[in-house]
Amino acid sequence: MLDNVTVDYYGSPMPLNQVAQVHAPEAQLITVQPFDASQLGAIEKSIRSAELGLNPMNDGKLIRVPVPPLTQERRQDMVKQLHKVLEETSHRYPQHSPRRQRRHQEGTEG
Repeated sequence: MLDNVTVDYYGSPMPLNQVAQVHAPEAQLITVQPFDASQLGAIEKSIRSAELGLNPMNDGKLIRVPVPPLTQERRQDMVKQLHKVLEETSHRYPQHSPRRQRRHQEGTEG
């Protein structure tokens, strides 16, 4: 869920998982523990600005991100986001695209 979040880490954009440990101790909660405690504010700001509809809470050592229950609208947004990621991946790795896999299964691969 937070895979696309980038943090401004000392002036360089870095993926969240490279500046903090991300855990999901409960189904409705994500915790983010930065490797460098001075980056708590930057990480919190990045999560808020990622337009994921999440509201992180900073307790000075750890960022807690409550995950709201899924509504029909939120589910549709997530499906759209997943389709977008699938499209990007299929362009990046055309040998694994769904169309090419179907042709391979049908025996028409060329």
